[in-house]
Formats: sequence, structure tokens, C-alpha cells
Amino acid sequence: MRSFMAAVSLALVFPGGAAAATKAGQPFPSNLYTVRDDTQITGLRVDLPKPDCATHPSDCADIEVLDTLDGFNIQPRISI
Repeated sequence: MRSFMAAVSLALVFPGGAAAATKAGQPFPSNLYTVRDDTQITGLRVDLPKPDCATHPSDCADIEVLDTLDGFNIQPRISI
């Protein structure tokens, strides 16, 4: 119980620390595929890894478009 309380205390003091340490396969939200971008309102921009552009040019083009976004939707939708 003491270690749980210590973890909660640290999360409250350093809320961004938990998101910064996330790795692939962990639940969202995560800053794993973002980079700083002062031109975005959020200060972040999507930065997805690209496949081999010589063999998958359309995938690279799609990712280039996605990489211009900040990763947030002002009208998110949830389907259940």
C-alpha cells in the first residue's frame, strides 16, 4: 500500500512523466509518436515512422499528411 501511495504521489507531482515514459503497446494517450511543434496550438505534432518509401510510396504520402496534424480532434466520436 505504501508503494502505491508513493506512485500516486509522484504521478500527481509529475503528471507528464508517466506519458513521456510510455512505450509501444501501452494504452493511449501517449506521446510516443509526437514531437514538439510550436506552430501547433497543442505544441505537439504527430511524427509517425515511415515504411520503405521506395516500395510503399502511397503509404509514405499518407503518413506525410498525418504528420502535419497535432493528433487531436475537436469533435471526437466514440462508437460502442
